[in-house]
Amino acid sequence: MKSSAKNTFIPIALFLVVIAGWILIPSQEIIVQPILYSHKKHIEQAELDCVDCHIYVETNERATIPNIEICANCHSDEPITDSPE
Repeated sequence: MKSSAKNTFIPIALFLVVIAGWILIPSQEIIVQPILYSHKKHIEQAELDCVDCHIYVETNERATIPNIEICANCHSDEPITDSPE
């Protein structure tokens, strides 16, 4: 192999490995929670189960953040704390 062919082979091979890794390894989507939330309060104090808020937790790959309508089922009348959230 000529020297110039050798010099281009390594970067191309590395590029292909990076592209293959990017395609084959699923990325983890980072989900930012919109409010400060305590699972401990809802599980221990309100005695809720995961499925009470995360309605698809048993069928989907991830327990997604519930829609505001789910929260409103318990939080629609009066605020429970002085927190602006």
